[in-house]
Amino acid sequence: MKILLTADPEIPVPPRLYGGIERILDALVTGYVARGHEVTLFAHHDSQVPCRLIAWKGKQSHGTNSILSNTRQLFFHILREDYDLVHSFSRLGYLVPILPMRIPKLMSYQREPTIGQIKKANRLSRKGSLLFTGCSDYISNQIKPVADAVTVYNCVPTGRYTFTRTIDDDAPLCFLGRIEPIKGTHLAIEVAQRTNRRLVIAGNIPAEGEVYFREKIQPSLNERIQYIGPVNDQQKNVLLGQSAAFLMPIQWNEPFGIVMAEAMACG
Repeated sequence: MKILLTADPEIPVPPRLYGGIERILDALVTGYVARGHEVTLFAHHDSQVPCRLIAWKGKQSHGTNSILSNTRQLFFHILREDYDLVHSFSRLGYLVPILPMRIPKLMSYQREPTIGQIKKANRLSRKGSLLFTGCSDYISNQIKPVADAVTVYNCVPTGRYTFTRTIDDDAPLCFLGRIEPIKGTHLAIEVAQRTNRRLVIAGNIPAEGEVYFREKIQPSLNERIQYIGPVNDQQKNVLLGQSAAFLMPIQWNEPFGIVMAEAMACG
């Protein structure tokens, strides 16, 4: 098959540090190519993938100029090519010009779906040509009342992780994820304090989480509760494998945290 995949333009595929959707795309590209499919990926210009890469002209997934630029770029590219499938992990709006076309289109959601946009897209699309996927039943069940949708769970390539069967008696707990209230980093600290266990906190601090980090996390840091910043895949493998438990005290409806599967792959 000749397959076109799209990612958001902000983060390379695969990501160097943070980037859940980009990890899924990396696994898909690698798997498709290994099975003999011809793959093209629209993504960040620094992506390192074993297929044809086309860099988005618009550098952001938000903002009128970038959205229009990327929508035009994708549309005219598809007109010149003969794809068997267009599989989007980026903006639904990018697909608007090709919705009436016969080409099969797959829109995958790794985040909360915008139902109003999905309704409009479903009305514009040629019948039977557009399918939505959600990374969990929680996501796909929101879409099913207004459009065709199925659940396709996230995965991790287990060959990249080392399953660790034994750990030290004093192994720490670990928290791995964005440092912000909805991820519950402060609750991970509370668990460590109540159980008298060491805790290693790893992850990026988004701009909107800086005040939370300063007020709720930083005051609790000491020799037993440490923040080590973002980690790459190799560091993550060691951290998860050497921890007594992975803590994920989320405070929101998590679509599907890939880190859960990564933690299980490490034991």
